[in-house]
Amino acid sequence: YAGANQPIPSEDHPAAVFDQVFGKLPGQDPAAIARVRRRRGSVLDFLKSQISVVRQEVGASDRPKLDEHLAGIESIEKSLAALSQVECKVPTRSTITRAAALQDANFPAVCELQTGLLVLALQCGVTRVATLRLSNTDGQVRIPGVNEGYVLHTVMHERPTAERIRINDFFMARLAKLLQGLDAVTLGDGRTLLDETLVVCSSEMAVGNHKNGPMPFFIAGGGGGHFALNRWVNLANAPRHTRLLASIVQAMGVPNVKSVGEFTEPDSVGPLEEVRA
Repeated sequence: YAGANQPIPSEDHPAAVFDQVFGKLPGQDPAAIARVRRRRGSVLDFLKSQISVVRQEVGASDRPKLDEHLAGIESIEKSLAALSQVECKVPTRSTITRAAALQDANFPAVCELQTGLLVLALQCGVTRVATLRLSNTDGQVRIPGVNEGYVLHTVMHERPTAERIRINDFFMARLAKLLQGLDAVTLGDGRTLLDETLVVCSSEMAVGNHKNGPMPFFIAGGGGGHFALNRWVNLANAPRHTRLLASIVQAMGVPNVKSVGEFTEPDSVGPLEEVRA
């Protein structure tokens, strides 16, 4: 989103994604990327100095909020410092055409290209947030060797469980590729890019007919130690998943966000303490 009610359409063409992500860097060389990193570091230094000034002027009850915000900034600063030690090699621009990128036969290859661009964008520090959407809510793709008989949308609504599982296996394998790509980027101190990243995976629906309860979410990566991982959690009382989204926003250093969207019911507002470390 560019702002309230301003969704940014997804881009299916890997070459166009390359141009958007790396084309804005002068010369697409490591020196230009280093300048981007230094500029972001300067912005963080400015924010820290401003918070220090404001902290002296507010009441004691407000200082913990500022301290939490400062801790979030310092976490970002730490991540940028780690990434500054990573060599950034801008990839070769894909030659696949837009028409070819939309062909069912090339869907797995396009998924791999888009995943690689996402990892490189994070590795090079040209963005801190990225979204990888595989198909859409009305998916008409026929994935080779997976659901060639029926389009994805039809299978998830009407076909036997075994066929749905085959599709989910395919997408979970794509998630595994993303995690492997992040984990392959070493930061020089025994940590990897996956340790510095929070990966959140979900689906358009939990079961057929686009129902969203219970809605499954998969969380991986270090995420600054904000979440307790390596476990399965079945939350009681079916809270709305907007509360998990609020927890994710807080993990990204924005502690005052209590809700995402326009929901105001008690089960929709506030972070989920059950997922905290």
